[in-house]
Amino acid sequence: MSFTNTMDREQAISDVGSFSVKVSYKQTALGKLHENLATFSYTVKNCNRGWTSQGQIKGFYVDHDFRMGEAWLYRLTDDRIELWTWFKYNRETEAKIRGGRLRLIVGDEILDFGNTPTDRTEVSYEHYSSQREHERITWGLWYWSVPRIEGVMAADYLRNHPGTYRCVLTQDGEIAREFEFTVGADGEFVRKPFPGMKAIHAVEDSVPLQMEFKDNPDLEFDADAFQTAKLYGRE
Repeated sequence: MSFTNTMDREQAISDVGSFSVKVSYKQTALGKLHENLATFSYTVKNCNRGWTSQGQIKGFYVDHDFRMGEAWLYRLTDDRIELWTWFKYNRETEAKIRGGRLRLIVGDEILDFGNTPTDRTEVSYEHYSSQREHERITWGLWYWSVPRIEGVMAADYLRNHPGTYRCVLTQDGEIAREFEFTVGADGEFVRKPFPGMKAIHAVEDSVPLQMEFKDNPDLEFDADAFQTAKLYGRE
C-alpha cells in the first residue's frame, strides 16, 4: 500500500498484526513517479486507552521494540561528537536514563566522554490497567553531546587517534550498555556491516554502532524484534 500524505484517513486500518509499507515519491513538476524506493515493516498491538460506563476503550499502538538495539555515532560540523540510542521506559525508570554517564575506554585508559543525556524524540502510549491506574510506556531517542576529549575537540581527537573504542554507559554505577566503534588510519569511521542487514548508506559523518546490553534498566522488551525489523524493517 502507499499513502499520498500522512493524513489520508481513507487508507487507515484499525487492526493488529504485522504490516509493511512501500514508499514512493512523485516529482509533480516533472510528472515522474519513483516507485518502491523502500519497504518498511512494523507491528501494531492493542492497548487499553481508558474506561467508559460500558467498559474498556480499545486502543492501538505501534510496537517500537525493534529500535532497542539501534545506536549511532555522529561527527558534527563544529567537531562535536554525539552518540544516539533508544530506551524503553515509563515515568519511574526515566530517572535512570537521565542520570546515565558515558565513558570512553581505550586500552586501560578511561576518558570522560559525556555528561547527562538529552531526550530528542519519543513515541509512547497510555495503558489503563484499571479506571484509576494507568501507565505511560515510552520509547525515546536520547543522545550524549561531547564537545571535547582530553581538552581537544572530540572529532579532532578521534581523527588523530585511530583504533577501536569502547563506550561504556553506566546507570546508578552499573554498566547498562556497551558501544563499540573503530576509527581508521585515515581518521574516518569504519563502517562495519549492521547485524543481519544489507549495507547501510549513511551520511558521511555518521556510523551505526555495535551495541551490547549489560545490566538492562529498560522496561521489558522483545530482544528479537530488533533482529527481525531493525530500522523499521527496511529491506
